[in-house]
Order: sequence, then structure tokens, then C-alpha cells
Amino acid sequence: MKIELKLTTDEINYLEGKCFLIQAMDFRNLDQQSKKTYTIMIDVLDKVTAKAKSINRRLDLFDQKKKSKITLKYHEAYILEAFIQGFFKAETDPYKINIARIIISQLNQKLA
Repeated sequence: MKIELKLTTDEINYLEGKCFLIQAMDFRNLDQQSKKTYTIMIDVLDKVTAKAKSINRRLDLFDQKKKSKITLKYHEAYILEAFIQGFFKAETDPYKINIARIIISQLNQKLA
């Protein structure tokens, strides 16, 4: 089952920034559950990074509020929601908290 997200440029850039934290993790030191999450998030990172690059290449003033589609498999969307909720509690910037809430809400609606 595929989940289609419609995200603004700011939301995609937020996701890209958070997903890069996955690359800093050492795979060998993770437990089994974390390794599963890691491998799924690497696939999500590839999709988000590709979308962010294509958006940033063609970005101008009028495209700022346009929404872009990202299609994820069900398990990728589920892990992404859990991943963002984990970082959501540590956010201090109100703008980033709002972006995280919007993404979590959209994922939650699509996964239900």
C-alpha cells in the first residue's frame, strides 16, 4: 500500500534535516529493532533527499508555497511518523514544532 504525502518546501527541508541524523548513526552498534528502523529510514532519506534537490534546483519566489508529492510505502510512512515523533519532543523552535505537527498529522491521517 502506498501513502502519498503533499508537503511544502519547508516541510521537505525539515524532513531532510532530520533524516540526515540517521546517517550519523553507527549501524554495528544498534540493536535489532533499531537496525530495522535504520534500514527503512535510509530508503526514506533517499526519497526525501531526491525531492529536496529537485525542489531546490527550481525554487523561486512563487514556488515557495506549492506542495510537492512524496510517495512512501506503508511501512516507510509508519517508521517516518515514529521517527518524527521521537524528535518532536526535543524541538525548541516553535516554527519547527509546527512543521513537525503538520507532518505527523498528515501521516497519521494517511495511515489510519
